[in-house]
Amino acid sequence: MKRNLSGVISRDLQRKIILISEPRQSGKITLSKMIGNDYDYLNYDNSADRVRIREQSWDRIRDR
Repeated sequence: MKRNLSGVISRDLQRKIILISEPRQSGKITLSKMIGNDYDYLNYDNSADRVRIREQSWDRIRDR
């Protein structure tokens, strides 16, 4: 199923970080995986990811 925001998010990912914030169980991961696997996915509920977010230690440029 195509989500309305997937096109907008895909375009914006070319030049900025995207934060998807919705209630639990509303399809955030599904939407993220539909957009593509070329980007890092960080989950703020995951303690290791939360540390990476706070330290800003993710790779902004990934090999494709």
